[in-house]
Amino acid sequence: MSQVDPETARRRALLLALFCGAAASPAPALAVRAVVVKTKGVAAYDLALRGFQRAFDGEVTVREIGKKEGVSTALADEIRRLEPDVVVGVGTRAAVSLKERLPDLPLVFAMVLSPEKRGLGGRKVSGVSLEISPALQLKLFKKILPTMSRIGVIYDPAKSGPLVDVAEKAARVQGVELHTEPVARSAEVGAALERLLPRIDALWLLPDASVVTRETFKQMLIRTHDAKVPLLAFSEPFVKAGALAAVAPDYEAIGAAAARLAERAARQGGSGSPVIEDPPARLVVNRKAAEHLGLEPDTSTVEGVKYIETQTRKRRPEAGKGSP
Repeated sequence: MSQVDPETARRRALLLALFCGAAASPAPALAVRAVVVKTKGVAAYDLALRGFQRAFDGEVTVREIGKKEGVSTALADEIRRLEPDVVVGVGTRAAVSLKERLPDLPLVFAMVLSPEKRGLGGRKVSGVSLEISPALQLKLFKKILPTMSRIGVIYDPAKSGPLVDVAEKAARVQGVELHTEPVARSAEVGAALERLLPRIDALWLLPDASVVTRETFKQMLIRTHDAKVPLLAFSEPFVKAGALAAVAPDYEAIGAAAARLAERAARQGGSGSPVIEDPPARLVVNRKAAEHLGLEPDTSTVEGVKYIETQTRKRRPEAGKGSP
């Protein structure tokens, strides 16, 4: 039997150790792949995409569709060729059409109002809603109006009846009385407002197209300003136009939350339990409106407060809008 010199033996032992170590070590995880489809030309969607791209730990391919378009057959075929682990729809049209065109792929949506009503549910569907619960809105409004005990709402029962029911329950939890005035059309808002003003500490706007139009918003803004009644809204454009405050979605944070869900869905292959999360939100305050009301809001306990420094009266949010 031939003898092996010590140097050769040492090299063989080193190679054997390296081989055994490599065999015992787990293979590096492959990067997950996501295809994001979003409606182009919407600034809020661009912010959500930016948040997604910053947070997603993997490869991201972005495709855009027109404002009145869905995912076409050609685009669906292209997405299949890319072999993504998860598809992401930013905006209602993108999300709904992705589910219709590619039902077998895990789907995560973002920037969608009332996702369940849009059919965005099921075993392989998760996402981040755009709806901020009345409970969270009232909780944050109480941070800047701690003595508020009576809040008024004008609403169309046909459009916002269920939302007002939820709001009434949330108000009771916060120790606030909800005073409501039902209307059927915008022409009735003025009279409803006059009935409410003597009875309330603040007026709360809901996203109700029968109530919030360009003209009615102007009317409510002027009357609450004159009566020194805080006007509380549901999106930042209204605060820029003169309302005291709103609890508004944080679009970049929504994108980051969608990224975390997308990573989860990609690694589970859509086999995990579906998740629909509430949107990350922040309190937006108009400093001039607060000064007019003689308020010094204590926002020290509210994370992520955004102040609007100027009050603009020339431009108004579009009728019944404020969220994309």
